[in-house]
Amino acid sequence: DFPDFEVRRLHFRAGSSEAFNETSRYALVMVVSGKLALEEQVFEAEEAAFLPAGSGIKLRCADPAGEMVLLLALPRG
Repeated sequence: DFPDFEVRRLHFRAGSSEAFNETSRYALVMVVSGKLALEEQVFEAEEAAFLPAGSGIKLRCADPAGEMVLLLALPRG
């Protein structure tokens, strides 16, 4: 439990993606396993990225043969 953040665990299959559509809150995303593609950058396990509010950035599994697990932390309040 984190008093300042709500943390979600997201699972992606190879090649799948999902848009980050949070309009009022930023988020922090950390790769647990697999590879995450954000725009032109690729993040691997234990790497993290900042997602600005309203950015519409796509979270995409960059590993064509494997799955990806992410932790998505959203500020509370």
